[in-house]
Amino acid sequence: SIEEKKEVKPMVIPSSAITPAGENKKYFIIGGAFQFRENADAFVITLRAEGFPDAQILDTTRHLKMVCFKSFSSWPEASLELSRLKSLNKSGWIYAR
Repeated sequence: SIEEKKEVKPMVIPSSAITPAGENKKYFIIGGAFQFRENADAFVITLRAEGFPDAQILDTTRHLKMVCFKSFSSWPEASLELSRLKSLNKSGWIYAR
């Protein structure tokens, strides 16, 4: 049988997925930093598919687009989550702003 080819459209991350600068959470577990927005979007999609629903691109003025797993209001919370992620073989670091 002949299979039909389906057009695959890229998923667009809505601007609501970008953390606004005024948010009260100031500690972010960063999973990656990307020069191109498309790569950052793709990483957010991957993280969400892997069970990290809070993954998002930080709204920064830096050249690189940072993608975070999750954000926290305190350093100890962020540090605890980073340890948990490392136990799952995920790499990352804490970014404070």
